[in-house]
Amino acid sequence: MKSMTGYGRAEGTLQGLGLSVELRSVNHRYTDVRLGLPREWLALEVEVERCIRKGVGRGRVECSVRLGTGVGEVGQPILDVERARRVHQLYLDMARELGLEERPTLGLIARTEGVLATRAVPSDADEVRAVLLPLLEAALAAMDRMRTHEGAALQREIEGLLAEVARTMGEVRRGVPAELRAAAERFAERLRALLAGAELPEERIVQELALWADRADVTEELARMDAHLTHFQDMLTGSGPVGRELDFLLQEMNREINTLCSKFHAPDVVRLAVSVKACLERIREQVQNVE
Repeated sequence: MKSMTGYGRAEGTLQGLGLSVELRSVNHRYTDVRLGLPREWLALEVEVERCIRKGVGRGRVECSVRLGTGVGEVGQPILDVERARRVHQLYLDMARELGLEERPTLGLIARTEGVLATRAVPSDADEVRAVLLPLLEAALAAMDRMRTHEGAALQREIEGLLAEVARTMGEVRRGVPAELRAAAERFAERLRALLAGAELPEERIVQELALWADRADVTEELARMDAHLTHFQDMLTGSGPVGRELDFLLQEMNREINTLCSKFHAPDVVRLAVSVKACLERIREQVQNVE
């Protein structure tokens, strides 16, 4: 089981420039990938997103790709010293050949094409791909390790809460028969009191008790809760994204507890059921971050 929260980073170089890839992931209902690439590399967005989606089952992932400093920073002017020297010498040679005393100025040399240039973002797709995709894979691996580590912590927390739910449901199951008998006796007494002096056969009272007991029977709810708890535990120890399925199971367990409370009003059982609902809510909070 993995968490949807994670971070990964990888660094390399491209044409002497530092290149970094950062990935951040947080919880999200689906897989949502947001890319931040230099605009010169927009043609690679589909490949980058496909690579991320292969490594992430669910969550919002923000990918940031930055070119750092190296031999000149992208977008900043750089000086070709050797070219400047050659240009200077050519101007001197030209002045000598023409018999001129004028010497080349710094402004003239600087305006000569190629002496000062702006470091451009590398744009060859094949060259960029060869460096960028391995860095992306490395960042994904680092993020996956963090998501796996966080997922293990989530699993331990959820398993502890799930054990509490199972323990409390065991108390509910053990308490239901005695509560049902006591409630049946109270029901029979109220029925006789209401019908005091009326001619009502004992068989009819038994029938009414049977109907009431059928409406108050929570055997199915208890059985379904057992099945849901078993299924939930199996999914915790399984592989692959399970967050949405776990969330659905929690909804089903809450539905069973609500039905049980509506059918069975014994105070002790209701108190235990409320405790179960509180544990389920705490589990739901943890599940919101499960991939």
